[in-house]
Parts: sequence; structure tokens; C-alpha cells
Amino acid sequence: MTATVIVGCGNLLRGDDGFGCLVAQRLTPMLSPRRDIEIVDAGSAAGPYINLLSSENDPPSLIVIDAGMFGARRGELRLFTPGEMGADTGGHSLHGWPLQSEITRYPGAAKALLCQVDNDGTNGMSLDVSSEVRDAVAHACTMVCQMPEVRT
Repeated sequence: MTATVIVGCGNLLRGDDGFGCLVAQRLTPMLSPRRDIEIVDAGSAAGPYINLLSSENDPPSLIVIDAGMFGARRGELRLFTPGEMGADTGGHSLHGWPLQSEITRYPGAAKALLCQVDNDGTNGMSLDVSSEVRDAVAHACTMVCQMPEVRT
């Protein structure tokens, strides 16, 4: 039975916005032997996936990993519980779905690990990830592995 679902969000075609996907991809080989943890690279469709999880009778714990803008330095990580999120702390995903309301309404335990990214205003396509966000991927994997829901 899956006790915890880790959902990586992002768009790898938009540079730093692919942060959550990169973390999910790196965590998969680290945690794939575990039957109690599921890792999903949801891309920019995390909202619908979380809604599916919400409809389960006994929903698993949820850890959402995404890029956000919450007034920190690029690459800085912050862990938010639903009550800590707001419009100024990454309450909206960069993918157009309301992250705060999704995890607040989620019937199980939920939290979001966000990485500060910079919006240069271009909304352009890029395969380049900044060095700060690239470094944050490894740090995020360590943080996730130390969370009580994941640690064995």
C-alpha cells in the first residue's frame, strides 16, 4: 500500500520551472525499491493528479515539489504546510493551478517543498537550468529523504 506520494511539478521546457520534475527524476532510483512510496513526475498536470488522489478513501500523505516565487534568493528551498502558504509564499503554482487551495483541500496530510525561481518576464522556452536551481535539486532530494513520511 502506498503511504506517501511525492509529486514533482514543472515544465522542463521552461528552464528553472522544471525543478519539481528534476527532483522527482532524481528521487525515483533512490526510493523506487520502497513499496510504501510512489514518485510521480506530473509535469504541469499536478493539479488533476492531486484531485485523483483526493478522491481515494484513504488518501496517502502528499509531498508536492515545485518551483515558486516567494521572495527569496534563486535556488532557496522552503517547506510549506497548507496553513503557511499564501499568495506571497508560492500559493499559486507557476503552472496556473492554485497550489495552496489544492493542498489545503487535500483530505490527507500534505506539504509543499518549493524552490525560489526568478521570473524574467519572458515566459520563454529554455532547456537551461540555472546553477542555483540545479544545486537545489540535490539539496531537495536530501530534504525529502529526511522527512518523517519518507525516512525509514
